[in-house]
Amino acid sequence: MELINTPIETNFEDIINTNNLYFCIRHNNKINELRPDTYEAMSNRHGQKFEQKIKNRDIHFRKYFLNHNSKTSFVEAGLIGFNDYYSYNELFNTQDYVYYFKLSVEDLNKCVFYLYEDNKISDLIDDCRGINGLTKILKFWNSNKELFNFNKSKSEDKIDYYGINILIPFKVEFIKYMLPSLKRDYYHGTTKKLDLLNKWSFLTPYKEDAISFAVKWSSNDLIYCNNENSNIVGRPPHILCFKSNIKKPRDSKIYLYKFNNINTISSKSNTGFEYSWNRISTEDIKINEFEIINSWKKHFKLK
Repeated sequence: MELINTPIETNFEDIINTNNLYFCIRHNNKINELRPDTYEAMSNRHGQKFEQKIKNRDIHFRKYFLNHNSKTSFVEAGLIGFNDYYSYNELFNTQDYVYYFKLSVEDLNKCVFYLYEDNKISDLIDDCRGINGLTKILKFWNSNKELFNFNKSKSEDKIDYYGINILIPFKVEFIKYMLPSLKRDYYHGTTKKLDLLNKWSFLTPYKEDAISFAVKWSSNDLIYCNNENSNIVGRPPHILCFKSNIKKPRDSKIYLYKFNNINTISSKSNTGFEYSWNRISTEDIKINEFEIINSWKKHFKLK
């Protein structure tokens, strides 16, 4: 299982090929797999109220799983890119472990997809079994985006989510996972060696971005190509490519610092916009680990 540091990026175009489909589960423990649980075990761990909630959900879909043990529930997961609870911002800020997996077409045909809104099963669309059901629900989603307001205000006492979920009647094994936010790695880059990172310094979970941000440039200096841009709003291009009519920054070493188990908060970037991945430190941090990029121009393969 591969450890990753940031949520997987995806969009509607990615799912034309089922090999690009990622499903996601959030869990409060480190695990390698997840299998359908019995209602009795759920009740023992989480109480009868939780057990009844899952039973009420499963009633809607039992007719599609006639051979499934009546005393056992299903594995439930979200479809990445089409689920508010598993959105980039939610996963970036969560203190849960985040697990990703894929399913073959054969396995997808054993599953059921459903749409939920305001934490309830939606009656806008039903009978979404297998790969045909997936196609059906994605077409509906793409044609009715205005119904799913991912920017809706969420209060502490009532959090409403929207999304596409999958119910799976068999064990799933994870291929990628992400640590809780506080345990992840964060990076900072400079052209001069530091012994201490001052409080309120900028940090990013993206190693390449920390290298880019150590170089002096503005957004208007760069050429942006579609295949070099991230799907995540606000991030710099994967490769720094400067316009021909500007004076390019001098080449230099980059000191790349790595931190983990530190407290950070989101902050506005130099452009004035706030992004969940753009962090600042909340305390002075002694530097113990760094690497040297001898030439940022060679690193980005610039002449």
